[in-house]
Amino acid sequence: MKSEHNPSSVGHCTLESPFTREIDHLRCVGHTTLSEGESRIRREPLKAIAFAAGAGYLICLLPLGAIVRAIASLLIAALLPVAILCGAARVLMTLGCGGVRPADHPKGTAD
Repeated sequence: MKSEHNPSSVGHCTLESPFTREIDHLRCVGHTTLSEGESRIRREPLKAIAFAAGAGYLICLLPLGAIVRAIASLLIAALLPVAILCGAARVLMTLGCGGVRPADHPKGTAD
């Protein structure tokens, strides 16, 4: 059963406007990639099944919880110094300790 596709996502890949150009390009590339994958699976079904089973087995072996925890802790560890630096910069700007102060401007050129 063949599904209906938008003309921009089928082989000819029309571009309707500048605002949708990138989306239409991604649809075209995605459709082409899926078509190639589908034809490869139809040509070599045993190889596709073996690959899917192997990928599933590897995913089951991976400690996904530990990987997610490690990535989250690295992000938090990286964000803490950034937050401290942004806060310090805000305090210095509020106190007038950073950059050019209004008193340093020549008369009549202060913002």
